[in-house]
Amino acid sequence: MEEIPKLYDLLEINNIFDTIINNIPVKEYENIINMINDDADRLSKHLNSFVGMVKTIQQDYDATQLNVDKLMQTLGDKESVGLVKDILENIG
Repeated sequence: MEEIPKLYDLLEINNIFDTIINNIPVKEYENIINMINDDADRLSKHLNSFVGMVKTIQQDYDATQLNVDKLMQTLGDKESVGLVKDILENIG
C-alpha cells in the first residue's frame, strides 16, 4: 500500500480488474459507469464555474504562499544564501 502505482500495476498485470469487472452484473456495471460519468460531468462543470475557478485560484495562492514562506525561511539562513549566491554566479 505504500507504493500505490506499483500495486495498481500488479493488479493490472494479473488481470484482477478484469476478473472483478467480469463478475459484476451487467446492469450494475452500467449503473456504476453512468454514475462515474455523471460525477465527472458535475465536477467539470463545477471546476469551470465561477465558484470553482475562485476555489482553484485560492488553492493555487495558498500553495504559492507556502512556497514563498519556505523560500524566505531558507534565504534567512546565511549558509543557504551563500549557496544560492554561488549557484547564481556559476550560472552566469
